[in-house]
Amino acid sequence: MSKIKWMVMCVFIGVVLLFLAGALLQKGRGCPLMKPLAHKEWKHDEAALGLSPEQRAQMKALRDEFKVKRDALQAKIQIQREALRQELDGANPDRAKAEAIIQATTLLEQQRSMDHVDHVFKIRTILKPEQFQQLRQFHDQRIGQRGEHPRRHGFGPDNDQDAPQEK
Repeated sequence: MSKIKWMVMCVFIGVVLLFLAGALLQKGRGCPLMKPLAHKEWKHDEAALGLSPEQRAQMKALRDEFKVKRDALQAKIQIQREALRQELDGANPDRAKAEAIIQATTLLEQQRSMDHVDHVFKIRTILKPEQFQQLRQFHDQRIGQRGEHPRRHGFGPDNDQDAPQEK
């Protein structure tokens, strides 16, 4: 095997390993805003937000709809990740097949992100601005309790004073 082919193969393997490592790290975490709130947590938020009965019903329907969509997409993403693993573990892995699987996975992840954005916009149509701000604060507190940085999830403070400073 020529030196160039060997280097290309090493770079490809490195990229795939980085992708898989990232996927494993994401598997257990995910975006807290996409995770369903525990019933107890949501009841606390619901009471603190002062939702009307109509808002409660709309938010419940929205949460239920979002959970179904999120779970279906997550299942498809897991299937793609498993297909990639099987392709790479096979006797004769095919780079073109691996790339196609990665592209399909990326499209599904983009869809999941856009569904999340749409979900936030729908929440904003149900809640009053002050209720939405309070909901943001509840999420920031929960994220902070788990040791994650709130801005990472697009629901953090409005100013950059609290953001880590890049050097």
